[in-house]
Amino acid sequence: MIRKVAAAIAVFVLMLNIVGAFVAIAHGQTSQKAGANPLVSMLPASDAVVVGDGKRFFTEAPKLLAANQQGLAELLAKLDEVQAKTGIDVRKFDTFAAGVSMAMTEGHGQKIDPVAIARGSVDSAQVIEAAKKATEGKAKEESVNGKKMYVVAAKDVMELAKKNAPATANQKNIQDKVAQHTMDDLAFAALDANTVAFGHASRVRQTLEAKTKVSDELLGLLAKKPAGIVNFAAKVPGGLSAMLPLDNDELGAILNTVKAVYGSADVANGQALVSLTAVTDKANQAEELKGTLEGLRDLGKSLLGMSPGADKKLYARLLGNLKLANVGNEINLDLAIPQSDVDAIVAILKK
Repeated sequence: MIRKVAAAIAVFVLMLNIVGAFVAIAHGQTSQKAGANPLVSMLPASDAVVVGDGKRFFTEAPKLLAANQQGLAELLAKLDEVQAKTGIDVRKFDTFAAGVSMAMTEGHGQKIDPVAIARGSVDSAQVIEAAKKATEGKAKEESVNGKKMYVVAAKDVMELAKKNAPATANQKNIQDKVAQHTMDDLAFAALDANTVAFGHASRVRQTLEAKTKVSDELLGLLAKKPAGIVNFAAKVPGGLSAMLPLDNDELGAILNTVKAVYGSADVANGQALVSLTAVTDKANQAEELKGTLEGLRDLGKSLLGMSPGADKKLYARLLGNLKLANVGNEINLDLAIPQSDVDAIVAILKK
């Protein structure tokens, strides 16, 4: 039981840590709905959709790192390096949308197939030429629905990654892990004069064919939260426990009542704000899940708070600030992160 509780707390902490990093670079709120992002209508049918505001990301990131001049210099240097190597200035992409299809594999694994669409003050033709150059002649041209798509075989992607990546032990570990999970060809294509698509070849092909669209269900979930720096909505095939390191026990049974999730991340009034909503089949299931999560939150706060480590105390504060509420068949998880804790999260992620 202790192992299961620890795993559940770890999921809580990981979620707060990662999402907190995203929201830390946002600023202000808006009444605009994320579902109104025009790029979403260009995505093929998906199980999960993520939309983001690239302009705000690159505008606010330097402000976030203002107190950390070394970190700011490293960020700007990385962006300049990408531009120098590929000819692509990613800071010119104002908005993006990504669609992911998910399928269960043997055991508790999932096969995830993504495609992303980015738009900005860029010349798509120049972006495509720069991308082709970066593949060192490995990209093969195909014609799909009257548009050109360039495909790079998975083995060539890995060879290019190993060739161009820094030769450090850390980087090698990352390369090895990527090699184990990169089983699909990658592709990129221009959708119009200032919009490009990239991702798994099968998903880019579906985007160009435009035979399917994101479901009304996902669009409705995506539009429920005000637009932040990141918004997302997802169906949960097979139940939530299948996507987490938990056994098929009582906790797993409760998590399996979650059939969809949606949320947003933003910053207002000097605080990072994370909002996540889980949708169950029935209202009593949302109430039961709320009680379970409240117990895990309180236990995690107590256990982590006793640790002398600064990171553990940070996680304890995050759990302590987590607010849970259920309305009908939905349970809401809302978290406000003060700027001091945002800085601590960034410092941890840099390690």
